[in-house]
Amino acid sequence: MDQPDYNYQPGIVFKIKDASAIAGDNEKEITACFRHRMNGQWKKLFAAYPDLLIKRLFCTLQPAEIAPLVEKAKQLDAGYRDPELLSYFILSCHSTGIARSALVHLQKMEEIETAYLRGKITGATGAVKKNWLTAGKAT
Repeated sequence: MDQPDYNYQPGIVFKIKDASAIAGDNEKEITACFRHRMNGQWKKLFAAYPDLLIKRLFCTLQPAEIAPLVEKAKQLDAGYRDPELLSYFILSCHSTGIARSALVHLQKMEEIETAYLRGKITGATGAVKKNWLTAGKAT
C-alpha cells in the first residue's frame, strides 16, 4: 500500500495565451498580477477561492534568464519553436475539490490555452502513485 505523500498539494497546471503582462518572479507577485487582471472570470475565481496561489511552472531559472536562451536557440536552429515556458503556471489549491472546481472556471476562460489537474509523481522512475486521479487504474 502506498504511503501518503505529505508534500503533494492539489493544483492545476495551466498555460495562458499571452503571458507578457505577467510580471514577478515569486508566488506572491505572480498571484497579485492575476488577482488584479480586469477579466471578470479571474475576479470570479478569486472571489470564490481567495486563498489560491499562482506560481510559474518552470522556476529553476528566472524569466530574465530564460529569454536569452530562447533567442539563442532560435539563432542556432531556424526551425526552433518556442515552447513559451513563461506561459505555464501552477494554481495551488488546499483540496482536490477546490482544484476540480477551479479547473472548471479556468477552462471557461478565453485566455487559457490549456489547463489540467496536476498529478502526483514520485521516485526516480517517475511512476505515478495511486491517488484520486489514478484510482482504479493501473499504475
